[in-house]
Amino acid sequence: MRNLPLGISDFSTIRNPSRNFIYIDKTAQIAEMVRMFPAVFIARPRRFGKSLLASTLRDLFGKGIEGFEGLDIAKTWTDTTYKVVSLDFSAFRDVGTLEDFLLAFDLHLQGRLRAAGIETSPDVSRFPLQRWETALLSLPNSSLVLLIDEYDAPLTECLHLPERFGQDRRVIASFFARTKSLSGALRFLCVTGVMKFKQNVLTPSFNALTDLSMMPQYGSLLGFTEDELRTNFSTWLERASDLCGMSHDQLISRMRREYGGFCFDQNASTDVFAPWSVLQFLACPQPDFQHYGLNPGGTTAIVRNFLKVRGLLDPAHYDEPFLEDLTVIASDDPILELQPTSVLVHTGYLTIKKATGDGAVMLGYPNEEVREAMGNLCSLHR
Repeated sequence: MRNLPLGISDFSTIRNPSRNFIYIDKTAQIAEMVRMFPAVFIARPRRFGKSLLASTLRDLFGKGIEGFEGLDIAKTWTDTTYKVVSLDFSAFRDVGTLEDFLLAFDLHLQGRLRAAGIETSPDVSRFPLQRWETALLSLPNSSLVLLIDEYDAPLTECLHLPERFGQDRRVIASFFARTKSLSGALRFLCVTGVMKFKQNVLTPSFNALTDLSMMPQYGSLLGFTEDELRTNFSTWLERASDLCGMSHDQLISRMRREYGGFCFDQNASTDVFAPWSVLQFLACPQPDFQHYGLNPGGTTAIVRNFLKVRGLLDPAHYDEPFLEDLTVIASDDPILELQPTSVLVHTGYLTIKKATGDGAVMLGYPNEEVREAMGNLCSLHR
């Protein structure tokens, strides 16, 4: 029986034959994405596989097809290798003062530039943007792949602190602005996050980014579809069926109710299971289908900090699906003007249940685990 990749977000580790991990092949979609778009943005809740996507792209562009044997992309990939700078903004999301933030940013940037084989000053300073500009100026055209994971982590950490939010926002927006001004060095850019602070950060600083977050063809890029679950985890599902005393189909149905139902597709044509919850359950199946909650250090913190700014939400308000315009969900308004609906969809507390075909969708809780998590979160603020 192959091993569950629980908590593993490194592509080379998952693909290491000696580790015998299950890997869900999404590389056909990745190949299409890279072929179609030179710069992309994708928003998903925490623990949905964004870091694994970034790691996959890092290996693909940095090492070539090595490690991708037997995967869909191995049949079509012909590109060469590049220098890859892979940044993780969650590494400096909670670092005290603005000066601490700048120092942590610069230290992280310095390490990642060196890992990519790009020469940079050994001194750590409060000027990460200057370091970044110098690095880009040193590179030939189309020679660099830039991957930015959790770009919004420093911002969602301080949603309830307007002054600090503004300071960090200006730094990150300036980073993207400088990247845009020297974008000739880039072969490909991928930015991931939870929230879509486009007006505040990504645009107009970098308006060439294509937002894939709600495109139907990428609705299953992150998360497990039911077919992927049945095909790749069959042995684990059989084990869970035995331990829970139910048939295979009954098990899948109950898992869908507890951990599935997430839809990131504006046409509502695809829904997925939460990878973290599925892997936790399959590792230790319980007949009562334990709830593992949304990541307390990430997604829950985002909504909690938003509540500090906007006030209490009533969980019962969302018990029944309701109609909402897609423009509200995809809003890139300033944070203090964001509607709760937009925040709850991006963080995974609400999801698309049905598309009406006129620019609106029905929204509701994706599953029972999320319904419970929402009630627990709001009870803390009563």
